[in-house]
Amino acid sequence: MRRARDDSGVTVTELLVFVVLLGIVLVTVYVLMGAVTSMTNSTSARAIAADESQKAIARMSREIREAQENNMNGKGVVYLAGANDLQIFVNTNKDAKPELVRYYRATTGGVTSLYRTVKLASNTTTPTPPDEEWTFTGAASTPELIATNLVTTSDLFCYHERVYSATVVCPNDQRHLSAVPATVSNPYTTALPKISMIGINLINSYTEGNQTAKITADVLTRIRSIDNNTN
Repeated sequence: MRRARDDSGVTVTELLVFVVLLGIVLVTVYVLMGAVTSMTNSTSARAIAADESQKAIARMSREIREAQENNMNGKGVVYLAGANDLQIFVNTNKDAKPELVRYYRATTGGVTSLYRTVKLASNTTTPTPPDEEWTFTGAASTPELIATNLVTTSDLFCYHERVYSATVVCPNDQRHLSAVPATVSNPYTTALPKISMIGINLINSYTEGNQTAKITADVLTRIRSIDNNTN
């Protein structure tokens, strides 16, 4: 009596079906992993950019808020008011005399960043207010990197006078920045109304993998010493 033949092999058709199904599964897994990676990179890039932006805004706002006049000379706290360059008098080390703090935007190697420098007063004796002033003739400190990968589509700073009027530097009291007229660039040496508020509009980005996040942060900060002075 003949035994039944054992056909336990796989046909070519079955093998092709298996290969096709395996390919579909692998492609699906690859696409899903790519989507997860992109989402993770996007979230990470946004968090890093936002953290850097918030720290920079908080630091600049604090020093703008605490800015003071140079030996009560009545000229205000702003030495230079540029669209992307701000210089103010701030007593950063609480030693009873101001330092000249500068925040400015500069591009190096194709990357635009925000930097901070400090100049110490060069007087050997305390000047007598209000006719004598603290002077800053020495070199500034090494530039400190505050934020990087800035977007330069708008100006970094704008300025408000103490009393709102038709001549307010930021049109329509907008917090977003506009070009600063040349007559306002150096309020310290010109007979202009005191600047009482400074607007900051910081746009930065960060790239993680194949994802780039852009963060826009703006704030309008009052200068306490000017805001409380009604003269």
